[in-house]
Amino acid sequence: MYVDAVGSTRKVPPTPPQRRPVVPAAQAQELLLESAIGLLRTNPFDQATARRIAAQAGLDTSAIARNFGSMHGLFVAVCKRLTAHTLKRSQSQQVAASAEARLSLLTDPDLALRNRLVAWMITEGMDPGVEKESYRSTLATMAAEFQSRVPVSDRTAMLWMQVTALITEALAVFDEVHFMEPADRLDAMQMMLKLRDRLPEVEREITWVGGAAE
Repeated sequence: MYVDAVGSTRKVPPTPPQRRPVVPAAQAQELLLESAIGLLRTNPFDQATARRIAAQAGLDTSAIARNFGSMHGLFVAVCKRLTAHTLKRSQSQQVAASAEARLSLLTDPDLALRNRLVAWMITEGMDPGVEKESYRSTLATMAAEFQSRVPVSDRTAMLWMQVTALITEALAVFDEVHFMEPADRLDAMQMMLKLRDRLPEVEREITWVGGAAE
């Protein structure tokens, strides 16, 4: 209420709530993904809440459910986006032959963020298989590229990529408790490259438990 010039009182009309503009679904998804990734890079994961992600994207929190079903769905989409970023960079760097350049895949910041996020989501009750098909598809793409440089069977190429993925996941989650010096990392990478080059010979000596090499 307020008092006017002649002393009478009148009710102040309520201010209508400000509605955020409606944006197309594809644009909303992109805004939410970029907002979530930005917050996850700079904050503890449990602080990347629906309210903060939506506010930074300039959208209502209901946009998360409309576009991803839930926060769980949004985080799964974030994992896929981060994996795609890593794959794109990896493919552009394959021409580099140095150990330092190849080591960049193991220390790729987007891959490290993806791996830490998956580990955190599992502790929060996420189904570990929720991203299985998408991730296996990515590994298969990388395995096919790997075969273009190293003449090995499909099985060997896929197993090599799975082992590499396990190493990157371990680095992302447990790197700080291993205290590896930069020189140790490079030496380990040189060792892995030598093992990689011997894979055609090694696979001929293996009796495959899970099936014969192709």
